[in-house]
Parts: sequence; structure tokens; C-alpha cells
Amino acid sequence: MTLSEKLGNESRYKIWLLYLRKSRQDDPNETVEEVLAKHETQLQEWAERELGCTIPEENIYREIVSGESIDAREEIKKVLARIEDPAVAGVIVMEPSRLSRGDLADCSKIIDSFRFSHSVVATPYMTYDLENKMERKFFKDELLRSSEFLEYTKEILFRGRIAAVKRGCFIGNHPPYGYNKIKIGKDHTLEINEDQAPAVQLAYDMYVNDGATPYQIACRLNELGIKPARIDKWKKDSVRVMLRNPHYAGYVAFNQKKFTQVLENGKIVKRRLAQPVEDVIIAEGKHTAIVDRALWEAAQERVAQNPRINQFTHLKNPLASVLFCKGCGQVMALHPYKHAEDRYTCKQRPPCYKSVKAGALVDALVVSLEEAELPALELKVTNGDGDARKIQQRLLVKLEKQMEEYRAQEERQYDLLETNPNYPQDVFERRNKALREKMEECQAAIYKAKSALPQSVDYAERVVALKAAIDILRDDAATIEEKNRVVKAIVERVEFSSVPSDRENRKRLRGGEVSPFELHISLRL
Repeated sequence: MTLSEKLGNESRYKIWLLYLRKSRQDDPNETVEEVLAKHETQLQEWAERELGCTIPEENIYREIVSGESIDAREEIKKVLARIEDPAVAGVIVMEPSRLSRGDLADCSKIIDSFRFSHSVVATPYMTYDLENKMERKFFKDELLRSSEFLEYTKEILFRGRIAAVKRGCFIGNHPPYGYNKIKIGKDHTLEINEDQAPAVQLAYDMYVNDGATPYQIACRLNELGIKPARIDKWKKDSVRVMLRNPHYAGYVAFNQKKFTQVLENGKIVKRRLAQPVEDVIIAEGKHTAIVDRALWEAAQERVAQNPRINQFTHLKNPLASVLFCKGCGQVMALHPYKHAEDRYTCKQRPPCYKSVKAGALVDALVVSLEEAELPALELKVTNGDGDARKIQQRLLVKLEKQMEEYRAQEERQYDLLETNPNYPQDVFERRNKALREKMEECQAAIYKAKSALPQSVDYAERVVALKAAIDILRDDAATIEEKNRVVKAIVERVEFSSVPSDRENRKRLRGGEVSPFELHISLRL
């Protein structure tokens, strides 16, 4: 059926939009028009054949961007705004997936926009009138199938990157300072940049052997006139990144940080977040190390133990970067007093809670660690909770296998519908609906299983570390730096909140007693 036969001859005289999208360009020197030229030629030929004219430039929308999110694509947003005009008949695309390869929310937005604006989606193979129930269903299935294929493709590419890293290849876009990126055969690796490598060696030597801070190292490199790769001068943050980079010790690393969708203020946004240690891939690289591995490991120990402090002061707070106010979520500050004991205070103004004596809070933390957290960890060792991840992974494998069976069953249903002209449509719809419900339930179970996947933890090792931390916190001879180091090694976060007092308690507090408070402790596991 031609377009005119389906929509009527008047469709020829309405406005048609042309939307072109590709995820990436193979040649970075090509323009957007050059990348999309092949698809544009095909669609213009189709328009001339079906509509009797080509689409003018003012009605063509082009972009090179991933189809995962409508919010990240300015041109598709313009298209969806324009189809609200009754004079627009529809949008011409190569295939439905060019409009969206995103999640269910994006698919629904695309479908509703075309459905309620009475616009059609025209492709060289089929024209979809989304007001028609059956065609809307086919269109939705195309979008969902494309989204699933995208996820599958991304998973395959991700596995390929992991395999390349495990072979020792460098897969980053930009080489670390001190290296050049080269290609040997089909693999990329690193070679030492003789002009930059001495700066890396100097930074590690100053940090480990001289006890210099990242700020002091940055100042020294700037004094020597050494230029960083992509910024004007060295800063403490760029030095800190250098000191953590495993490539300098001859390793290759992957998945240290990843763009992750998170919910913020009711909206899903992408953030580049550090990944759990067990998800980071570190392997022996094919390249030559710039610094000795023992020196690099010593640097990592110092990085893990030292909080970020002002370079002109000494650490005075044993709970630096660990203690938070439960009311506002901010880090609590240690406020010094000349003639009284130091107190922890909330930074919010007005403060969420009254201040608390530092000694009383630290003592309460030690008691909580010894009487609550330590027995809980020891119980996990006894119960074998470290094996919980393996059990959950077996469940996840079973669910994913079930999903594959559902997809195969869906394909068989469609094949039967296409090859058997006597197959009743109502039977197909009923069976397909039931299957879709099972697939959605299975997908929800897979998501829940992945979300609840426990970390692989050696609880016996955690018990030893916690006992050592308790001993050092109780040791009056230990320095503030030592106490902060052991706390940060075992404790992820301590949240402070004060407990409201009744009249009788307030009388006692005026006599010098400490206001009651609660600590919620999250261990670093």
C-alpha cells in the first residue's frame, strides 16, 4: 500500500519532516551532513517517489548522538514540538529506532506525541499510524526490541573492552601524562614519553619519600616550568589523579568510573561515579612502567590513609571526612575552644542540632564499634554471609535464562502469525499479552536481583581491621593522623543526631552532663 493510498492524496500537500540520526561518526573530520548523507539520499528518493517532492532544508533535522535519551537530543525535541502543528502530516525516518532507543518512558513519550498529534511515522518499509491499535503495537515492539538490542550490543562491547584490558591493552581515549598512545597490530598500548616521564617520577618520589602533599608537588612542578598535558598549570587535583593512576606501575585499568543513571529531585540524570572496587578491572599492561611498583603501592597506602586537609595546617580532627550531620547531610566541623573541651558542630546555619563534646562523641563511637558493629561482623563470619553473593548470582543466572526463553517464545509467536494465515488474531493478542506480562515480571525480578546483589566481602579480615581501629582509637599515645587513618579504613560514614530531652533531663544537663545523641555507623565493606 502506497502512502497516498493509506493516508489519502491530501497527505501529499501537508508538511513532512525529515529526521536523521546516527550514534557516532566513523571519521571525526566529517560534518554532520556528510555522516548522514547516505540515509538522507535514500529518504529523499523515497519522498520524491511517494510524495512527488523532496523535503526542503527547513524541515530537515540532523544530529549525531546516542538514541538512549530524548533529553540529550535537541533536534528530536524540536521535531516533537513541530508535530503538534496540525499542518504537519508526519516524520520520515530510516527506521523507528532512529527516533528512540531509550527506556520505556522515552518510548511512551514518542508514541504519545505522534498518537495525539495525529502524525504518522513514515519509513521506506512501513508507515505507522499510531492512532491504529495494531500499528501502534508493532511500532512499540520495534522500539522495545531496538532498546533491548542496544543493551545487548553495549554488553557485548563492554565484554570486549574487559577482554582487551585483560590482555594488557590500553583502551582509553587519552593516554595518561607521561605516555603516548600507540597501536601494535589491532591492539593499543602505551609507550613512555621521555619528556614527561621525569615529572611523574618526581611527583611519586616527593609524595612517598619526602611526605609532600599534592599541593606542594603541584607548586614544585610549576616552579620547574613543567607543563601538564591539557591544562595551563599543575593543580593539586591533577597531581592527586596522577598519584592514583595504576598505569604508571605497569598496570592497565578499566571501569574505575562510569556514567550511571541516578535519581535526583525526581529526575533521572547521568553522573560519572566511582565504581565498587570489585567491579574495577586491573590487569598487567603491555607497556613499561614509569615508577617502581613498590613505590606506587606505597603511594596508594598513603592516599588511602590521608584525608584531604588544608596544606597549611595539621590535621586536628580524628573523624575528618567521616562524621556527618544527619539533619542536613553536611560534614560536621570540630570547633576548638581555648578554655573548654573542643566540640563537634553542624555547619548549617542555624545548626540542625546542638554541639557535642568531642571526647564524648569519640568515646561513644568506640563503644558502638566494640559493642554493636564488632559482634555483628563476627556473626557474619560465623554464618558464612560472605557466600551470599554466590547464591544471589545463581538466582540471577536462572532469571536471565528464563528471560531468554520468553524472548524465544515471543519470536515463535510472531513467526506463527506471519506464516499461518489462519492463525486467529485474537488468540495471538491474548497469548502475546500474557507473555509480555511474564517478561515484565521477569525483568523486574532481574532488576531486583541485581540491585540486591551483595558485595563479595571477607568478613574475617574486616573483623581484624575493626579490632585494630578500636585499639588505636583508645590509645592516648596515637596521633590524630593515625586515628583518622584507621577510622577511614573501616568506617564509611558516621551520622550524628541529638535526642530531644524532657524537662527532667534538661535539669541534669544544666549540671554539666552531655546532651543525649545517637550515632548511625556505616562500615566500609
